[in-house]
Amino acid sequence: MTSVRYPHISSGYIGQENISATLNAQFYAKLITAIKCDEIDMGSFLHLPQRIPRAGLFDEMSANETKEFRQQFSSIIIYLIEQQASAYKTLSTDANRKNVRSFINWSNLLMRYGQLDVINHQVIHSHRVPNELELKILIETNNIEKLLSAGKPISIKRFIEIYQEYKFSKTCSSREMVMLLNRIIVYYYRYRINDIDAVTISQIINNLLMLLDNFNDGSFSNMIYSSVAFRGLAMVDKYDIEEQIKFLLQAELLAKNVSYENQLEKIIAQENLYTCFQSLYKWYLNKNTDLARKYLNEIISIDPHDSTGHSEQGLFYFSLDMHNEAASCFKTALDLGPPGVALNAYYYAKCLEELGQHQDAILHLNKSAQLDKQAISPWLDLLVYYKKMNDSKKICQTRDHILSTPVLLEQLEADEIKEIQITCY
Repeated sequence: MTSVRYPHISSGYIGQENISATLNAQFYAKLITAIKCDEIDMGSFLHLPQRIPRAGLFDEMSANETKEFRQQFSSIIIYLIEQQASAYKTLSTDANRKNVRSFINWSNLLMRYGQLDVINHQVIHSHRVPNELELKILIETNNIEKLLSAGKPISIKRFIEIYQEYKFSKTCSSREMVMLLNRIIVYYYRYRINDIDAVTISQIINNLLMLLDNFNDGSFSNMIYSSVAFRGLAMVDKYDIEEQIKFLLQAELLAKNVSYENQLEKIIAQENLYTCFQSLYKWYLNKNTDLARKYLNEIISIDPHDSTGHSEQGLFYFSLDMHNEAASCFKTALDLGPPGVALNAYYYAKCLEELGQHQDAILHLNKSAQLDKQAISPWLDLLVYYKKMNDSKKICQTRDHILSTPVLLEQLEADEIKEIQITCY
């Protein structure tokens, strides 16, 4: 048994099962175990969690985890890369449906392990292959996730080109087209991209609605994809509020009525329901506090060991000046681990400050600063604290650290830098 610091999340990504792990961690633990025991056919259709972690999650995990975890995680990555390379080699020789599906599955798994640089761009052949549209969606999704992980702006021009190429095609499945249209809509509205004209996005929305009319046949796969698509449609701001919430509630209804046949499908169904609750919470956040609280509690109920829900709840209470409740949530999130350990430490410190627990606040501001070397906020707050305490030594140490650290300095305005420079004099 590998020793890990955050068993609720880290254990799953190295194939170590833990009944008190997050939904995603449980899924990957079961999947990796099943793959290594030859209990999963990677040449068959495989559902994976919708949430694609940013590469930063694994950087954070690696930085804060044990040496044993890092070694085991590296071993898993090497294994996945080798399997994907083997699948690509087989696909290049014989592009039948099973071989294409195997490559897609290994690539999707690698993408969810933060390995965004190893998806092979040479997979698109000049001739038609089974699931060719899904292959193109995979590659372009990977390209966008790389940009998002690096904090760079994204474009969906390539997705629009793919749409234009396949919109009248009879070679792709309805599932692939639902995937494509939903992906375009989500990226377009979530990131407010301007590289698509109004007529085209309107066509895409209408085409998705028409597809969904005949798409849901009650199967596990189609109900999941339908639920995901209705969540995407709820982001379309050309609809009025009543229509948008109707889409969200339809997504929730589908998510609640999915029938599954095994443990992996059960986790996927729960993960989809979790994402629905998350969308509904965000929808009601500034519209109806009671309903926002209801869906926030649903998020935590369905995945109690995921720090994200507790962190969201902390922010919710913090915005209402309920600092005792917020502190408890941030402390729980902090103990559960990534993502956002440094952020949770920071907000826990801010709650402690509001509660008058200043020494503990300083302790956690320092913890936040150590966990995230690029964050300026904890250092500025520490500087304020040390000034109040008239601790000239720590004032000067903090000032010198800020001024000598380029990544911190570049986050400050000229007048802020000048003010810090004269500190201690």
